[in-house]
Order: sequence, then C-alpha cells, then structure tokens
Amino acid sequence: MKSRRNNVPNSLSLDRKRKELLVGFLEDLEKDQGENGLQIAIYGGLVTGFFVPKVSNVNLFILVVDSGKFLETACIFSRYADLNLQPVIYTPEDLRRG
Repeated sequence: MKSRRNNVPNSLSLDRKRKELLVGFLEDLEKDQGENGLQIAIYGGLVTGFFVPKVSNVNLFILVVDSGKFLETACIFSRYADLNLQPVIYTPEDLRRG
C-alpha cells in the first residue's frame, strides 16, 4: 500500500506530532476499509489556515461505497481522539439523492 505521508500537505497548520497522528489515522482507515472505495478530503480551518490546536476540529469528508462496512471500523476514531476528528460520511448513492 502506498504511504499517505507524502499526500498530507506541509501547508496544513499542524505541528509535527499531530501531522503524524493524522497520517497514521489515514493509513489505518485505508487499511481497515480495504476495497470500500475510500476517498477522503480534509476541509475547514485546517486547510484555510484558521486551525487552532486543541480547539479546532479536523473536518473530514469521507466517501465510501458501503457505509455499513465503514461503521464497523468506527473504533478507529477513538484511537485518534487527540485530533478531534469530525467526519462527514457519504456513499455515492447519498450524493446522487442530494
């Protein structure tokens, strides 16, 4: 599996420890989801430069083929509680319905 370490932009307003946590989370999530068509986008203050560590959320838009399979691995989020992750999870069908 290709590492996500080089896919997380240096421009994100995260210290090195939190960036490593974020990369670890993304890699763990990708490993657990396997063939679930996982696509992740980071949005909000973290990418616009208004992120405040220990105050702001890390906003994630997550697109998966099977939301049921995704929910089976929700325990991953508790392992990364220090990141204050706030996911929004959709399937392609959710997006088609609007």
